[in-house]
Amino acid sequence: MTSDFPAPGAQAHSETSPEAIITRWIAEQIGPVAHIERQGRWRPCWLVDAERDGAKLELFIRGDRPGDWPPMPLSYEAGVFRAFEASGLRVPHVHGFIEEIPAIVMDRARGVAGLHQAESEAARDSVRGQLMEQMVLMHRVDPAMLAAAGAPRPDSDDEAALTYYRLIEELFVDNRVAPAPAIEFVRRWLNRNVPANPDGARPVAVDAAQFLFEGDQLTAMLDFEFAGLGDYHTDLAALRIRNRAEYLGDVDRLIEDYARRSGLAIDPHRVRYHTAAIAILTPLQVAKELAQPTAQIDYHEYTIWNAFCILIALDCIAEMRGWSLETFMPAGEPAPSRNAVSAEALALSIVEGAVDDGFERYRLEKQARVLHYLARADGWRNAFERDFLDDAEALLGRRPGDWREADRLLEELVIADDPAQEEELLRLFTRRYLRECFLLADPEDRMNHEQLTTRMKPLDLRS
Repeated sequence: MTSDFPAPGAQAHSETSPEAIITRWIAEQIGPVAHIERQGRWRPCWLVDAERDGAKLELFIRGDRPGDWPPMPLSYEAGVFRAFEASGLRVPHVHGFIEEIPAIVMDRARGVAGLHQAESEAARDSVRGQLMEQMVLMHRVDPAMLAAAGAPRPDSDDEAALTYYRLIEELFVDNRVAPAPAIEFVRRWLNRNVPANPDGARPVAVDAAQFLFEGDQLTAMLDFEFAGLGDYHTDLAALRIRNRAEYLGDVDRLIEDYARRSGLAIDPHRVRYHTAAIAILTPLQVAKELAQPTAQIDYHEYTIWNAFCILIALDCIAEMRGWSLETFMPAGEPAPSRNAVSAEALALSIVEGAVDDGFERYRLEKQARVLHYLARADGWRNAFERDFLDDAEALLGRRPGDWREADRLLEELVIADDPAQEEELLRLFTRRYLRECFLLADPEDRMNHEQLTTRMKPLDLRS
């Protein structure tokens, strides 16, 4: 979602394609379309150049996520953008909503994401300060404005702190089709250890700290599909997770800056708790799709998110319990693989041809990465599955026949809720997902590689 855009040009699309629907809607509501191109990413989004009253208008068309999530419709997010704009936040202006796709039509914000791209440390500091100002302003928005947009508001402030989590937990419970013992472990731990929320329900983004900047100016706050009413510590927790994907800097100092600007006292335990709760949201949402995939989802991307998000949640629970972190280093070398050479050959053939279309190029690069992963996994899988069954046998008292039986038996053990086995279960699941993250880590996939190969930094607030 940057201001860099190819020169306008005609593209052919069928009358029922999303591009044709978008073009007609914009032509009717705003003005003629000069150029439309799908963005090269997993989510359906389009970059559009249009014209209104003789002036060029750069638009961003934000489509819905594939699958059954998030629990609120995309039209709700459009209402949140409008409420935040009316309250003075720097957000793109929403021009309308295309029901047929569905998609939000908004101004295309200028700038880039990730402070690693800033031109100087002074620019980074400036943007960080503006980010905290925007978060303070968001948390002061009248809750009635989000309620009017459709945000749920439970009677209890304590329960309101977990509204975002409960909506997605319900999706997981209603849609479960296979055992997911690590997710079930985190879910039950969170439900047993809900902290009080004495500060009342405030507007929160949940998947917070998504923004663009240009030079030393924050240009737009983005992505409010999970926004609602809850505990402001949720967004401070999100800073910890966001920093792993899009560089923010020293998150502990950012949280302390937020406290100074807002005048609010920060509860470190609530920050840690909501870090775990936010981390497990994605695994809760994709569990069904990983067990029963469809053609509409990016299965490999979902697998990556599932692995590192479960690991973050487990590390946060270990941090709250005061337990040392498990570490992992594969023993020996991968076994010779019959399939590695053919997989690598296919990957080379996929990326060999030049492709101008951004989305098609993204899709082909992702296919090549999947083949690299399968080749890597083929060499390690037998050893890693043996290690997992060894761990399960030590805890269960008998050896499962395969990973499916192990998952089923481990979930039964989790459901039994024996506090004496809590640490052993956490360590078993941590080792499992450390192995999975090791297999999935691809140095050429910069954003995901960082999250797959690093651990959550413990919270260290000075005040």
